[in-house]
Amino acid sequence: MIRSSFIAMLLTCVVCSFCGQDFVTLGRHSWRCKQRINHDQSRSGNTEREMPALSNPNIPITQRTVIKCCCGKVCKGNRGLKMHQRSCQVLHGLNNELCADLEEQIADNPENSITDDHPPTTQSTLDSEEITPDLNKGINRPKKDSEWETANDYFKFAIPCNGPIISQDFNSSIRHLNDTIYNYFVDNFGNVETAPDKKLVAKYKDHSIKDLKKALSNLKSTNSEVAEIKYVSRILRNKLRNHGDI
Repeated sequence: MIRSSFIAMLLTCVVCSFCGQDFVTLGRHSWRCKQRINHDQSRSGNTEREMPALSNPNIPITQRTVIKCCCGKVCKGNRGLKMHQRSCQVLHGLNNELCADLEEQIADNPENSITDDHPPTTQSTLDSEEITPDLNKGINRPKKDSEWETANDYFKFAIPCNGPIISQDFNSSIRHLNDTIYNYFVDNFGNVETAPDKKLVAKYKDHSIKDLKKALSNLKSTNSEVAEIKYVSRILRNKLRNHGDI
């Protein structure tokens, strides 16, 4: 899971200019602060003694509010906070920590893909199979800690994490993460070569294209085993490709 420290990256505090305490927002404290009340009373008394003709109770006392970064640095306003965070090592460390969490999640589940578990509601089974891309082959993952460390170092440079992911770039960012991680493990550790189940081979070896289409439709409508659906779908595409129908 993404660590809770990521939330601290966006945390800013407002510091009361009278008592120096930190608050998310001044709110009620702005008129309940004892230091401010004492300051107002002393200033009012001094003004009455020194300049009685110019004293005006309707003139508000301005408060100098400052914003504190998650690293503890006190900045002057939002502009000062933004300028500081460009070089804030604590903020950059939290960002790197978030990227490492994302890389760890993807590396732990490199073969996950979005699948549709619901049966088709129409009879266009072949059309849906033609537009669905083939699943990538399984990959061999590292077995040593040093190999994982090398992979993580590579991902830190290959995957940019400088800015937040926005809705317009969400799909492209996910594809980039997927392709970068998958290609790295394929190039360095290769694919997993799994032989098909002998029972499935014997069951469908004599099926024609028409029989395979019917079998695939029945398998999906009855929510059969995913492995069998994938196998029938693959050999159906191979037969169609060999006959020049694709």
